Amino acid sequence: MKESYRGQVEEAWIDLNQHMNMGYYLVVFDLATENYYRDLNIGGVSDLDDGHTIFSIESRLCYRKELRLGERFIIETQLLGFDHNKVHYLHKMMTEKTRELVSLNECMVINVDQTSRRSTAFTQSNLQALQAEQAQDQDLNVDPWVGQGIRQIGWPDK
Repeated sequence: MKESYRGQVEEAWIDLNQHMNMGYYLVVFDLATENYYRDLNIGGVSDLDDGHTIFSIESRLCYRKELRLGERFIIETQLLGFDHNKVHYLHKMMTEKTRELVSLNECMVINVDQTSRRSTAFTQSNLQALQAEQAQDQDLNVDPWVGQGIRQIGWPDK
């Protein structure tokens, strides 16, 4: 797991409940994603030069704690798995001071050929970078929230 973003809740991100609006969680998770891709050398400028890019195919957010104006946070990213053309990872947002869990963002992405707009295999150098990351993250605990769906609740009894 590596740090992928660090920030502070900005005034423009505050909603009527006086805490960080849910949409801005995704914004900062996306900034963490850019940093993570750059660190792994996937989906960045070098891949664009090779005609490849990364598309998100699924993303899920979970909110555990509110953040208020000025609060500082850190995002760490954990590789959960990959294959020849997909990557599965988890962002964890925590308060900077106490490292209390604030939010989780689980993502599945796919490598895409920019010309055909179809999935394509990662390059050998991409796979090597992912394997190196896997070696660092494979023994980490995986949050039990990962891979779950929203539980459906029943209709209230009349």
